[in-house]
Amino acid sequence: MFTTNGQPNYFAIAFLNDQDLFSLLKMNSTELKQELATGKSVVEFASSKNISTQGVIEIIADAQKEVQLKGGETEKTIEEYYKSIEFL
Repeated sequence: MFTTNGQPNYFAIAFLNDQDLFSLLKMNSTELKQELATGKSVVEFASSKNISTQGVIEIIADAQKEVQLKGGETEKTIEEYYKSIEFL
């Protein structure tokens, strides 16, 4: 489970705990949590492994879209999702 200050971070859990993301990064959830604990963003870590930033953004956006659709929220375009997560 992804945490912030010892508390569950449900925002991160919703789209970082994704098998497609783990496959792209060639790591599991524990390894990803350890990398994030160093202060690096997912995009920074991916770049250090020569993994496309766009690929990471697309996977996270798709996961975020699925979570929001399951929650009954209005569907956004994929471009809006990309823009909303570019800070990662």
